[in-house]
Amino acid sequence: MKNNMTTVGMFILVFIISISGCIQENTVEEGNNINNTVNITNIKEFKVVPMTPETLNEFLNSLEDSYNTYGPYSGYRFGVKTPLSPTGETVMKDAVVSSTDTMGGGITIDRYSKTNVQVEDIDEGDILKTDGNYIYYSPEYQMIKYSTYSNYLSKRSTYIIEALPPESAKILSNISKGGILYIYNNTLTIIDRPEGKILNYDLSNPENPKINWEMDINGTYIDSRLYNGKLYLIVLKYNEIAWNDIKIKYNNYYLPIIPEYMFHNFDATYIVSSIEMENGTTNNTLAIVGSYNTEVYMSKNNIYLAYHLQPNRDKLFMNFIKEHLNKYFPEDKVNLIKNILNSPYFGDETKYMEIMRVLNNYLRTLPREESLNLMNAINKDYEYYIEKNWENLEKTGLVSINLDSFKVKCGSVPGKLINRYSMDEYNDHLRVATTIGNYWEYGDKSTNNIYIYIG
Repeated sequence: MKNNMTTVGMFILVFIISISGCIQENTVEEGNNINNTVNITNIKEFKVVPMTPETLNEFLNSLEDSYNTYGPYSGYRFGVKTPLSPTGETVMKDAVVSSTDTMGGGITIDRYSKTNVQVEDIDEGDILKTDGNYIYYSPEYQMIKYSTYSNYLSKRSTYIIEALPPESAKILSNISKGGILYIYNNTLTIIDRPEGKILNYDLSNPENPKINWEMDINGTYIDSRLYNGKLYLIVLKYNEIAWNDIKIKYNNYYLPIIPEYMFHNFDATYIVSSIEMENGTTNNTLAIVGSYNTEVYMSKNNIYLAYHLQPNRDKLFMNFIKEHLNKYFPEDKVNLIKNILNSPYFGDETKYMEIMRVLNNYLRTLPREESLNLMNAINKDYEYYIEKNWENLEKTGLVSINLDSFKVKCGSVPGKLINRYSMDEYNDHLRVATTIGNYWEYGDKSTNNIYIYIG
């Protein structure tokens, strides 16, 4: 079913889509066809594929062809240093509450406030937590007067506060680390982003908490969740694919493959891992190339990464010209533009500039009225072309990672997410709300759609 465009206003359509198991055992699966190799130039939809020397080379070639590169790599691309080792892996080591509580003095706690979360029973980190007995608080950095002329930021700390009875509330202890907090099974976990550490403390004696385990974040902290005794951690890296001495093989490193008319804006690698809260052991780890605006959502079944895929307008215009060559140009210009489009020596930027040069030079050879008529015809046809390809102009690529197996599936929907709250899982089906439009070139045209993924 094709969605209709509206002007100024909201029009919501619901689509039922089957999400494909596009990655399984180092293969790419689409429908009933399974291929062990992927030809990127034939990809029409968003997907992710395991890294092999072949898919990596094709990925980098397509990136260079689109002349869009980002990030402080200095010889690295998307967290992958090239050339890769022939073994397909980095040279690293193997990976190894009740609702009623009673306080002293006969005070009974029937209920207590918890962190507001997107999904019930999946805890999210916060700077303030409570277990009904104590408050755990890690305030933001405070500006402290250093001298008459200067201030400085103090280091963050975490305070353990005995809150009941209120009239005798007091600070029991002060941990010299601070950040995002989790409480689980009488332990306190602190994600200290500036120090790049995750620390877990035993709270058996709140007046003297003892360290249980700690680990390096080893990257830029993005997000985390706590569910069923596991901390699901997402870290961003720019210059390598190794994480905490964990070996990440090709089949656990995923490359996004997008339609050729989309804009390449992938600038970093997301490391997704599950960590046992009891002892800090890492169970599963995978790496997937993403970008700064990748949204993250976690349900009780999957972690979802949502990619905003923007149209490459130069390529879009070149595709339009290619389809309408014979309508606008004489035979000699048609052959010249075809040679430019098919040239193996030009990148897309050069092709676009050369085509515009040919077009402008040709318009100058025509009488003024004929030149204006041709320009108006091209503009009108291009507007129609944009409208006809409305759903392909902007997309959201979706990647799901199963919490237990870390198996990966992928798919895409037209439009852009506002934020992670535009994703929700209900009865094992992912629901996604997107918007198409809002660009100046589309005028007042926009649509709002809801998609439901089944499978």
